[in-house]
Amino acid sequence: MTRSCKQYFIYHLQENILILDTFEYLQSLAASTVDYLFEWHLVDKNDKAKFKTNIIKQLLESKIKNDVNIFLESSKKHDCLILSFYREQSVFKNWEDYFEDPKKFINVCKRSLKKNLPNFFEDKNKDVRLFQRVKGQFNDIPCLIPSGEDKEFLQKKLKKLRKGT
Repeated sequence: MTRSCKQYFIYHLQENILILDTFEYLQSLAASTVDYLFEWHLVDKNDKAKFKTNIIKQLLESKIKNDVNIFLESSKKHDCLILSFYREQSVFKNWEDYFEDPKKFINVCKRSLKKNLPNFFEDKNKDVRLFQRVKGQFNDIPCLIPSGEDKEFLQKKLKKLRKGT
């Protein structure tokens, strides 16, 4: 079984790590943001969102901070480490058509995630998609079946992980 884009939380039982795929999270955040922008008429006549006003940036930062708090509570509840990784993919979902500058959206969100998440790692290799195979659930969170790339990535990062605050 492979993960759907809405399942950006996965659990690695062997190492007791809750993993957040922040790029997948940003995809979901972007889609809900586009809906919000249309609902509140915050797009221009070409149906594009611009970052000229701080409203969109404040909205994103507020939503991210709230979501991060939920994520941190979940890690405390399950008494596990947190790993948040970001690996930009070359393919965005349909939301990019609604932003004048989709890269700016990504950068604003990424900056906010870096600031708010305890273990945020960015991986520049766009060719490998990590943490895609899951099987079953533990505490309603999909469980990871690590591939060779997953194991290699986790070994490099495991020593640097710290408990969420």
